[in-house]
Amino acid sequence: MRWLVIGAKRLSEVGLTGNLVCADAAALPFRPNQFDTVIAADFLEHIEDPAQAISALNLQLAPEGIIYFSAANRYTLAPYPLAGMWGVGFLPDKLRHQYVLARKRVDTLRNATLMSPSILSRLVEREGLTIISRAPLSIPPNAASLATIRSSLIKIYRALRKIPVVRELMLLLGPAFEVVAQQKNKT
Repeated sequence: MRWLVIGAKRLSEVGLTGNLVCADAAALPFRPNQFDTVIAADFLEHIEDPAQAISALNLQLAPEGIIYFSAANRYTLAPYPLAGMWGVGFLPDKLRHQYVLARKRVDTLRNATLMSPSILSRLVEREGLTIISRAPLSIPPNAASLATIRSSLIKIYRALRKIPVVRELMLLLGPAFEVVAQQKNKT
């Protein structure tokens, strides 16, 4: 519920309105083929069955509709955000559980589904969607107006993201990524 309140506040701050709905991702309360665009930002890591959620989202897309996904990269060289620990995405599930439990005293990843660009791409393609782009996460322009050190790091990240070889390495080992997919024409 709090996310609906936050969403309504953010819409209001930019002078927009909208109908906000809380629903089960695997059983959405909308008619099929209703949306031209679906945004699933930082979402799939928190879903028990990402394939089922992607399928449900795909049903909502109008022909040639677009889905935007973003997620924390399980293979990041930075600390994994949901655990605040380095390297947890490289471990098999059982060992990861033991490692996080030993370090944190609670497994903060016990209900998480760790994603990577290749895992998400396979799930998306299995659903019959066409991948338009895969990239390291883009950072919005207003984020550079933050504290000086962070602003400098964001500028460096953006510059590195433009170099093809570095961009591919960032996609594989960076902290987060995005995948944009398109619904094939449903005729």
